[in-house]
Amino acid sequence: MKKSRTARENRNNARMLQTFLPVSHCGVHYAAALVDPFHAEHGACVPAELFPLPSQKVTIIHKGVFDLGTTGYGFVLLNPTVANNVSAGFTSSSTSVGGVGTLFNAYTNLVPFQITALPYSASSLVAPNLAARIVSVGLRARYSGQLMIRGGTAYAFEEPDHQPLDAMSYQAIAAHQQSWGCDVTNWTTDNSSEWSGLNWMANVCYSGPTRPQDIEFVNNTNPLSVGAANSTFMGICISGSPGDKWTFEVAIHIEYIGSIVPERTPSHADPMVFAKVLDASKTITAVKPLQPADTGSFLQKIADGIRDSVPMIQDGAKLVKAAVSMDIGGVLNAGASLLSRPGVRKVLTGNHPNSEMPRSSKYPRKSTDVQHYNDGSALEILFGDQKLFG
Repeated sequence: MKKSRTARENRNNARMLQTFLPVSHCGVHYAAALVDPFHAEHGACVPAELFPLPSQKVTIIHKGVFDLGTTGYGFVLLNPTVANNVSAGFTSSSTSVGGVGTLFNAYTNLVPFQITALPYSASSLVAPNLAARIVSVGLRARYSGQLMIRGGTAYAFEEPDHQPLDAMSYQAIAAHQQSWGCDVTNWTTDNSSEWSGLNWMANVCYSGPTRPQDIEFVNNTNPLSVGAANSTFMGICISGSPGDKWTFEVAIHIEYIGSIVPERTPSHADPMVFAKVLDASKTITAVKPLQPADTGSFLQKIADGIRDSVPMIQDGAKLVKAAVSMDIGGVLNAGASLLSRPGVRKVLTGNHPNSEMPRSSKYPRKSTDVQHYNDGSALEILFGDQKLFG
């Protein structure tokens, strides 16, 4: 009974607080899905427009394997698709031939892959039947061969303007100022925080739209592509030993609209937070790809942008204090800074046991990973007991 009453109070408080705090749940959910699509709760939308349309929200994680080629170079390249029978990218194979300076599209024996779990085929993407837009995408990879022969370096990269990676090479990406390198030979789980995926060595996430049409519902099978439909713009390229085996995963969040679309749920608009999310994302990707490990600094940048833009928060202090029986400074700080403490992921998940990563001697938590508000109540007060990460 007490728990139910607390939940009702939190929802009521959320409605009151959102009158004064310019932070919507949909805006924060979008941020969570952008920086970590692998753990973000299903149902995120793009809160960009002033005319939000109900849409079907789809979240898929596609899994695959690939090998390094005959010279010890290999890769997985991605051009996200919204259709289940269209190429979403391609990988090298054990018989691929190419070297450090070979253009990716000149490698031999490449293997295309499709995200077959998506609900619609390319033939459905015609008006007025179906249109789609991509909310967020992530790509991650890890070595899956014998430990005793593990070696090399992996680079994660998103082309800043979504120009095709097909005409780039391992050498070009390794030298690019916006790529991120991982020492595969000496990699340990201690090099990766619990929220970057534990065993995933290399991660790269879509950093948000680069053109106005990237936030529109379109009939294209690969809506973020600047070049041809098979022109990839995100990828992980690797040097190692010939035939080294790697595993990869693609997480994708999509919205669909149209006459054949069932189960449409409400979408939301929050242009101010949407703009701050993109500001933060593009600031990070000026020097490196967006990755799940960036979650803390990413949300801190969003928080700083909101705080700088909305001094009116303090003006509502007296009314908020009447609505919430707790320290007003703490409440306003939780809302305005949007969970800027070091334990931001713990705050985002509240105190839900099923949302925590496993504790074990193999993957111990660091002391900085567990700093958070006492019971996650800050998020519950703001958003009414809703989670943002699975």
